[in-house]
Amino acid sequence: MRHVVLILCLLSQTALAQQNIQVHTASLPKGVQLPVDSQQYLFLEGENESDKVAGDVFAKPEHQDRTIFRTTQIPNDKWWGAWVGYDKSRFAMRGADKSLPWHQLTWDIAADLLTSAVYDAYARVYVTGGGACDLAVTTGEEKPQHITANDKVNINWVPIGSVEINDQTKQVTLHMRTTNSAVRVDTLLLIKVQPKQAAVNLKRIQVTEPAWSKDKGLVFTTDSATLAYQSNAPQRITRFNVAKRLKPDMPLQWETITAESDGTWQLHLDSPGWYDLQIQALLDDGKQLNHDVRVAVLGAPIPEKNREDSVFGMWRVHGDPQLIKLASGRWDRAMTSFRNVTQQQAQSTVATSESAHPYLAKDGLAHTGVFAFGMPLWTMQLPADFKPHGFGNPFYPAKDWDDVSRSVAAYARSRALPLIMEMYNEPLAHWKGTHAQLVEYARAVRKGLKSVDPNFQLGGPCLYSIRIGDLNNLAKAGLFDQLDCIVMHAYVDGTPPEDAFFERIVQLNDLLKQYGQQEKKVYLTEFGWTASEGTWQPHVDRWTQARYAARSLALGWSQGIDGMAYFVLQYKTKNTGEAAFSLIDEQGRPQPGYVAFSGVSRWFAASTPIGHYQLTPTVHMVMGHRDGKLQMALWDTAGVSKIQLPFQITDAADMFGKPLDVSTVFTVSEDPIYLQADQEGLTSLPTRQVVTTMDMRDVNQELFYPMASMGTQTGTLKPGKYAGFVKIDGHWQVQPVELVLPLHLSSLQITWPVDSETPKLMATLRSNQSDQTQQVTLWLDQTPQKKTQLDIPANGIRQVIFAMPNSRLAEQQQSVIHMQLPNGKVTEHSITWTPMQATRNDGSTQGTWADFTAWAPFGKAGDNAPDNDCQAKTRMTYSEQGLRVQVQVTDDEHHQPYVKTEPQKTWAADSIQLAIDVDTLKPWQAGVVGSGLAGHRVYEWTIAGDGSTANAFCNRSYDQSISANTLRPLIQTQVTREQHSTVYDVLIPWSEMGVDTALQAGDVIGFALVVNDVDPLRKAGRHGLRLFRGVAQTKDAKQFGKVWLQ
Repeated sequence: MRHVVLILCLLSQTALAQQNIQVHTASLPKGVQLPVDSQQYLFLEGENESDKVAGDVFAKPEHQDRTIFRTTQIPNDKWWGAWVGYDKSRFAMRGADKSLPWHQLTWDIAADLLTSAVYDAYARVYVTGGGACDLAVTTGEEKPQHITANDKVNINWVPIGSVEINDQTKQVTLHMRTTNSAVRVDTLLLIKVQPKQAAVNLKRIQVTEPAWSKDKGLVFTTDSATLAYQSNAPQRITRFNVAKRLKPDMPLQWETITAESDGTWQLHLDSPGWYDLQIQALLDDGKQLNHDVRVAVLGAPIPEKNREDSVFGMWRVHGDPQLIKLASGRWDRAMTSFRNVTQQQAQSTVATSESAHPYLAKDGLAHTGVFAFGMPLWTMQLPADFKPHGFGNPFYPAKDWDDVSRSVAAYARSRALPLIMEMYNEPLAHWKGTHAQLVEYARAVRKGLKSVDPNFQLGGPCLYSIRIGDLNNLAKAGLFDQLDCIVMHAYVDGTPPEDAFFERIVQLNDLLKQYGQQEKKVYLTEFGWTASEGTWQPHVDRWTQARYAARSLALGWSQGIDGMAYFVLQYKTKNTGEAAFSLIDEQGRPQPGYVAFSGVSRWFAASTPIGHYQLTPTVHMVMGHRDGKLQMALWDTAGVSKIQLPFQITDAADMFGKPLDVSTVFTVSEDPIYLQADQEGLTSLPTRQVVTTMDMRDVNQELFYPMASMGTQTGTLKPGKYAGFVKIDGHWQVQPVELVLPLHLSSLQITWPVDSETPKLMATLRSNQSDQTQQVTLWLDQTPQKKTQLDIPANGIRQVIFAMPNSRLAEQQQSVIHMQLPNGKVTEHSITWTPMQATRNDGSTQGTWADFTAWAPFGKAGDNAPDNDCQAKTRMTYSEQGLRVQVQVTDDEHHQPYVKTEPQKTWAADSIQLAIDVDTLKPWQAGVVGSGLAGHRVYEWTIAGDGSTANAFCNRSYDQSISANTLRPLIQTQVTREQHSTVYDVLIPWSEMGVDTALQAGDVIGFALVVNDVDPLRKAGRHGLRLFRGVAQTKDAKQFGKVWLQ
């Protein structure tokens, strides 16, 4: 048999050639790819040159130039030959299928065949069934040391190790010995091992030492800073690009920087400011390393004595309090709760702990503390069916207020609390009792604190915004007598700080004066603006947030506020809207608002406020003094102005504290700038009586104008509030001026006469000319062909009424009126309004349904909400019994779990909220001490039902005769559900609105309607619809719409 095999193996070259034999197949070892560079791989054929047949083919022609044939062999005898595998590839072969000792196949390697490197070796061999072989590869004549055993039968690629090829390598040898198999070798394949590049890193190193760092955020308390980067493989970085962004909305502009002599790449930040830095290092293999960091350069620290006398601060919540100090802030806030005090602890007479003394300052920061999360359950008058749920306790009146005092005392004896304690955090959002009972709560808390230490100060009421009506009601109930200081939150509905924020601070100070409380210190311990949607407050962008933070703090300081804690340094929460109040984000990156906070707090720290002044309709100035200098801030709420002041300016800085060139004229924008001037004895800046004029030059020839055009180009000025400076007896005073046009449109008003089927637009025009009649032409935007001419007599008033025939109920619309003045100039005036009526119900009239789905939706219904989720329409009627409001809501899911057990929370689930202002046509009386909300009777109710129970809960009442925070059973409610439709039918008696006699046709009420929708099956939180504003997301009766009784 051995001779037969041998004969078959030694077939003539001609016979083999006729079979179209392959030198080697196209197959490669599993997972192996040939390098692109041909000098990085080589096929070494087992057959020698004499065995090679001219007719042999290459399965892949490109392999031909990368193939060589065996040069020598051991044993070097005649028994070597060629064998054709079953895949038609040619093998070198020697011997019979029995165990054979080591054989060697050697190839001569020319120097230019392969690049110098390490190569993996793969042998393609054939092993007979039941056989095996050992394989090894070497260079030169050394014996095999790293042997690979192979027991795979038939034809296989076998990885057999690696060899190093260099300029000195002359030969490569394959070693093979077998067990029960002949030596059969097709190919030895060498493939270059690509060297594993060491991971290139890019590391930031300290040149200027940061005062604080975390993750991707750096804070420097220097006037400039240098950042440096270094790499463990700088030779592999082909380009180092940097983009420096000074505002969040700036486009990235890249520049390439070169390495310094020490091998680092350095970025120089030359002044205080906010920097968003993007780093891009391009590598030689085409990859890139990216780094980004947000940097706050705050400037050199201010004197510590100034910081410790500052009114500025932030509530840290989850942030590092050190960041408040670094930004020159003084105030922080600590929230705590005495809800877990047991009856035994409250009744014990344990001595005060050594560590339980009240503190004003801790870790270098002054603190206010605030109680929250309810009272001990055992102290409260809980409903019979009360069940604890969620975090914290509820907030009900006490069974015995002395128990509350003792609980507070026990808590204060057990730990150190801030010297200033706020009575409760935003109590009216949680309180289940009357205003009088809330005053009792304050009295009990104060008594408990002072029993431990008489130095404790109780502040309050800590409402979530400066709601003058609520504060007035609490004051009338006696709250001020229980407070050592006034604490409020000052949130607004996302509006600029010069609007409601500032107006309410002024109203607060006025109210305190009226009650004789003006000597008490005032603290604002929460206010701020969010930079993302997702919460109750409409969001602004990050740059606007910075502007508003600086301007609100400056305005509060100018009005003598004793301490302010901006919300918030850092607040970690899954709610993106709540988290975006943060001035340091969750990654530790400072936002522009943090640097803006530093700018204002550094400039005005320890400065005594002089006041706030409006220099033009859009330019504001605040002023104070410190150390013989005046400190000022200037900004324009609506654009850019050139402003000059009559003081010797010595220093100037931008919103972030970057020095500005000192000049006599400054460019003022929405970003405040800060100025310092010689004081020259100025400690006050009295405001003179307002002068109303059509020409600024008629006011006072000695007036110093903040804008040059105020004295030279008065015809270019817009009407509005202005102010100039005048010296009286050597002292500067401010002269306010109301600039009016010779003829102006004083008001646009929607009316709906009883005898009219549609509303009317009434324009009121007033002449400021004292000696001549003026002619004016008016027309509506939608009907320019219908012009109306009026002659306005000297100092006279005339009115024009336009019909509005195309108006539709509950639909917002804008009307624009054009007015051509005697000089030919045309001005435009607009009014946005929504027609809404209540028709008299005479038994046959049911009113007209009006769809308000699109009026002003709020919140998010979820991505998977059906098209008909949360749609609504309403109709209103009235009778001698009261006002009837019907609302039909289309909603795929009705969820109302609170109506039976917690009616005060029904607003947080599917429900409607109704609000009414009976006195909507009356003027608002800011800070009035008397009945109602600034003279208005305002009420708000939540109407809810679950299919078996329906009720009306009074959320707000600015009327002593109508109790709030309680169910109102006299209000008739029906809530019915059929398929996907919920109908709310509500009849509010006139007596529930403080009205003695029924309202009649021609009367007008203020009104707001909210549809609340919660869909837990779709995991959709509270969202809904609004018809008029002032209830959802903000409480402001001035934003109510009007309903005309027809």
